[in-house]
Amino acid sequence: MASWFGAMRLAIERLGLHAPAPAAPGVAPEADYRTLVQAAWSQGGWIALPRLGAALPRALAWEFAPSAAPGAVLEALPDAISTPELHLKTAEGENYALMDKLKAGARFDGAREVITIDGLRVEYADGFGLARPSNTTPVVVLRFEADNAAALKRIQEDFRRAILAVKKDAVLPF
Repeated sequence: MASWFGAMRLAIERLGLHAPAPAAPGVAPEADYRTLVQAAWSQGGWIALPRLGAALPRALAWEFAPSAAPGAVLEALPDAISTPELHLKTAEGENYALMDKLKAGARFDGAREVITIDGLRVEYADGFGLARPSNTTPVVVLRFEADNAAALKRIQEDFRRAILAVKKDAVLPF
């Protein structure tokens, strides 16, 4: 079975470094990755880490699709439409209050999951919408991504309804 750990291990071995064995069952996978990066660092220092980064995509391709042509793995990745980082301007400190209201009362029909850590990320089967307060400027940062233009528009409309329900005078950047 293909795994990220296997690909990373393969990348380290292809660099001529020793890759440690996986941790015992039940140990968090990120502990394994940290062990691999620490192994690369201890054996090669600053030179090994960029080489590991360069070798990892090739190892991932080999691990997940060993018989595929070199570019086939990347070409098989889905294309998505995404917006740049959009800014909803607010008064100083209002961005946090707005996000609190959104998290408390917004409803997103059709969403698979609503994540409220450091803002609001709404996951749909065909994309996501993200709103979070900026820590450095009085804005709410918005990002959207979807499989197609119709899905992107639908997700943005869900966010438009939710934001305008709690801030009627909002000038939305989308």
